[in-house]
Amino acid sequence: MVEDDPTESRLYKTLFIKEGFEVMAIENGQDCRQSALDFKPDVILLDVMMPKTNGFEVLDILKFHPETQIYPVIMLTNLSDQHFVDEALSHGATKFIVKSNIDNKNLIQTVRDVIGAYASQK
Repeated sequence: MVEDDPTESRLYKTLFIKEGFEVMAIENGQDCRQSALDFKPDVILLDVMMPKTNGFEVLDILKFHPETQIYPVIMLTNLSDQHFVDEALSHGATKFIVKSNIDNKNLIQTVRDVIGAYASQK
């Protein structure tokens, strides 16, 4: 999970851990690619609005490199404009979720579904 807001990061990390997920929380996009190489995640939850390197730039970096392009990326953000959705999906995001439009139960199920689809492609 890449989320620069410490409060949101803690909340999501706690939620996913309670559901049995192993979670690595990263506070900035600059560390995401190396962490993906080291951690080998089943899915990456990626915020858009972050300092230094925004989520779209991180997505491009992940999808450009063969070692990390295999990982599904769910953009999890507060941005809801359709052009953000279109941009994310056109750059390789698997899903685009607006935080305020999804409850925890559906978020967990969406992540499980994405992981399931990814596992079947391995």
